Amino acid sequence: MYGILQGMSILGDHLASNAVCVLPTEAARRSHLIEYALTSEDGVIAGDSVLSFDTFRSSFLPAYADRLPSNTLIRFIFATEFVESGNSISSFYNPDFPESKHQALGVIASMLPSLLKVLTSEIGTLLPRELFRQLQAVHAAYTEFLDRNNLFEPQYDSVSVPSGWNTEREVRILYSDLESEAAVLYEELGRPSWLKLIPTPKADTPTVDVYANHLQEIRSTLRRIRDLLEQGVATHEIMICLAGSDELLATLEDEAYFYGIPLAVRQGRSPLKYPAGRFFSLMNEVHSDHFTLTSLKKLLLEPAIPWKAEERKHIQEFIRLCLKDTILYGSEARPDYFELRLSNRSLRRWYMTFREALTAIVQATTVADLVRSLSFFRKRFWEEEEWHGTPQEEVFAHAMNQIEQLDRALKACNRERLDGLYALFLSHLQRTQYVPQQQDEGIGVYRWPQGASITGPYRFFLGLDQEGAEVVDNPFPFLSERVRQTLMKRKELGRYHLQAASLGNSTLSCHRRSNNGEKLIHFFFLEEGTVHPHEESLLLDKDPLSGELNRVLKKEGNQKPTSLQAKSFKSALLGSLTPRENDHTLSPIKEHLRQLLYEEDGRLPLSATKIDAFVKCPYIYLASYLYKIEPFDYRETLIDNKAIGVLLHDAYERFFSSIGPFDSGKIESYEIGLQTAFDHALLKTYGTKGPTASIRQWIIHTFRPKILKILEEEKKYFEHLGTTDTEKELAWKGDRVILDGRIDRIIGIDPKKKEWGVIDFKKGKAFDPVKYKNDEQVEHVEFYQLLVYQALIERNDLGKAMVAAYYSVEDGKYRFLYEQKDAKKQELCRIELDRMLERILSEVQRGDFAATPGDKACKQCSFRALCRRRYSTQ
Repeated sequence: MYGILQGMSILGDHLASNAVCVLPTEAARRSHLIEYALTSEDGVIAGDSVLSFDTFRSSFLPAYADRLPSNTLIRFIFATEFVESGNSISSFYNPDFPESKHQALGVIASMLPSLLKVLTSEIGTLLPRELFRQLQAVHAAYTEFLDRNNLFEPQYDSVSVPSGWNTEREVRILYSDLESEAAVLYEELGRPSWLKLIPTPKADTPTVDVYANHLQEIRSTLRRIRDLLEQGVATHEIMICLAGSDELLATLEDEAYFYGIPLAVRQGRSPLKYPAGRFFSLMNEVHSDHFTLTSLKKLLLEPAIPWKAEERKHIQEFIRLCLKDTILYGSEARPDYFELRLSNRSLRRWYMTFREALTAIVQATTVADLVRSLSFFRKRFWEEEEWHGTPQEEVFAHAMNQIEQLDRALKACNRERLDGLYALFLSHLQRTQYVPQQQDEGIGVYRWPQGASITGPYRFFLGLDQEGAEVVDNPFPFLSERVRQTLMKRKELGRYHLQAASLGNSTLSCHRRSNNGEKLIHFFFLEEGTVHPHEESLLLDKDPLSGELNRVLKKEGNQKPTSLQAKSFKSALLGSLTPRENDHTLSPIKEHLRQLLYEEDGRLPLSATKIDAFVKCPYIYLASYLYKIEPFDYRETLIDNKAIGVLLHDAYERFFSSIGPFDSGKIESYEIGLQTAFDHALLKTYGTKGPTASIRQWIIHTFRPKILKILEEEKKYFEHLGTTDTEKELAWKGDRVILDGRIDRIIGIDPKKKEWGVIDFKKGKAFDPVKYKNDEQVEHVEFYQLLVYQALIERNDLGKAMVAAYYSVEDGKYRFLYEQKDAKKQELCRIELDRMLERILSEVQRGDFAATPGDKACKQCSFRALCRRRYSTQ
């Protein structure tokens, strides 16, 4: 059986009998012809002696001189016309939900080739009556559409042997069980004696190598291939076939690059999978999302798009200003929020030009308009020469060529305009398979199951688990799951392809776990073959990557690295693997740098925020207040929590400043007053319409009722007590330190005795500010804010802070640092703040800002890339 793949003896026997050989795919045909030419005595043979199945089948279809064949674009245009005509087919499209229209068009278009077979066979008896009636209506309309436009549906024509066919020359369909239509064609032609179905030969005991994960599987395969290349095997003699290729291909390409193994990926991918093709889908996403900043950033920051240098400056400034001023949304109608709120006039004009150009592309209804709009966009915003000679240029040209296909389809349907033209263009690109036209010599990489019938001396099949190796013939995807399961009859296509893959010198493998979860070994190997489990990667002793790593770590290992691996490690040694000379995460900073943290009078300025930063990690304090780094959060959130916090503070400030001593008998009037204060704060923060209509309603619905919860808490803790100050800014100068802060609210506990309460408002959930141990000592301080407020009151001789608490708007509760009765806790807090100030003063004086890596300190830290302690190899 090995000969069918190496040496081509079986193919040679068929050709020696003067038979025409038919192979499942064009890729299989080419590979067998090349192998035959290289290994047989005859050398080159006539190309018409070996055909692909599609070419062979087309020989039996009728030809029309005055009609054009239908295709996927024409079918989609019919579906659009069918729905536009007001036809109600509730099984596929409900007019009450227009957002489902485009998906319904795709379903209708996909059913058309097999619709006649469904309606004229026993399949129709399995369908609900109403569904059957609607399918009849679609078919009648489609037939009328074809006749009106002089078109024909190739799948509706019966096959027949054309006159003049040479019945004396035998035709043999090799691997006939890999192509489900082969048996169908044989039956439709009446089982002619000149046509033979040759199934896949049964291989010797098939074997599968099983690895723990996909990385081990890929690296072991690459080591085997590298070993073959070092033995002098040519790249064209090796083939890789991937099942579940979307998951494995990216990793394979990355790993092969560092192993120095050239690949030639010959499996088609949608142009939208490439950066140049992604440009088209990103434009549609911006328009359908109504120009949100999130979708705009995806398009504007796509590195493959050749923006002009001047445009890149506009893009950078546009995003910076939008983030700074919290402009996150556009709108469907003009003007949108970017036009209304951008302060830079020239930038506003740039955005309006960009929006109009993009909208013209997405809303084009004719091919001429689409081409004209794209041409203007490219001329206005792109430096086209940056794409000359690059793969992206080929992909973009391929995508533009599909517009010509779209133009021909519209003309075939006698239409000039089509609503949703750009959506049709994108869906066509999604279905189109693009294969790079200019590839360097390398090992061919194919998609499963295409590679099963491709010949070659050395074949490697990866990812052949139960799900990945499955091959299902499903010609009626638009029918219900129950009906399809009845029709499919579970053809053994997966088993037959695995049988073909097992022929010759083939290596089959799978893995038990990947990023997508657990995998099962295919039953074909469990029933008929042998399973070889591998607990670790193979050929590690010949692996240049592990060899170089051992050398770097000063362990044994003499395997030489590839040039790319050596370059990678050299870069790492110059960067992340090399200790820095002045690493302030590990060693003290210089004297002249320490002095920059102090005021001119030699005092160290501190606030609650600075103290909290130092306590969390001294390096955070150093980066923020010496390096002056302002952390930038690139994540965009629908809700601006900081702005809402300002709004709530403003509402409470307005309310408590106006009511005097709290009187629980006035709760009803307080509710009105507090909600009025909220409305004023909302207007001040967001204006009359911001941030968006939906988020504005969410803010009102969520927080307008919540702010009233404080009234019950006031009744419980602060009855008859008045607010003496809000947003009070205080500072205190000691011998070595300056403390400053702004207290949200000061309550007069007993103004005559100068006894006060300090309150800080928190939008989020409540928490215990300090944990005490047996009320005798402070165990842990969550935040030092209230301790600083206490010190600012008392050290400025304003009296005593008898009460200190946070108020949580989320929970509607006070959390006390201490209450009036807790004299011991009050003193413990004074001692704790003094202790922490002394520690900070001492460590700053020494220049000691060593990082303290850990889950709590490093989680979501903005300085992790600068610090690097979290990733240290030392």
